[in-house]
Amino acid sequence: IMIEISNERILLIKREVMIYKIPPMRYSSGHRATDWKWSEPNFVGCLKVIGSDREIILRIEDQVEGKLFVLSKVPFFPGPSVVRVTDSSRYYVIKVAGNNSRL
Repeated sequence: IMIEISNERILLIKREVMIYKIPPMRYSSGHRATDWKWSEPNFVGCLKVIGSDREIILRIEDQVEGKLFVLSKVPFFPGPSVVRVTDSSRYYVIKVAGNNSRL
């Protein structure tokens, strides 16, 4: 799905994503998804991946009202903003800084 928003484009919409407050990294190789409490997501929302000329924006919103839950800017991938977990190809750690998050 691609919708124009000024000079930004919505590249992908995932209607249901689970957000977890993950424990500190225990292994030098990286985070492991098996360490997360799968039955206890902190938030279930909608993910929009927005592309612009300079960066990718990950916008996670409330599924019903579309209210912003968290926004993360990703200047490049792979990089420190989005990190793959070591035990799965389906899960990622998104690093968020600032007061915009309710986690």
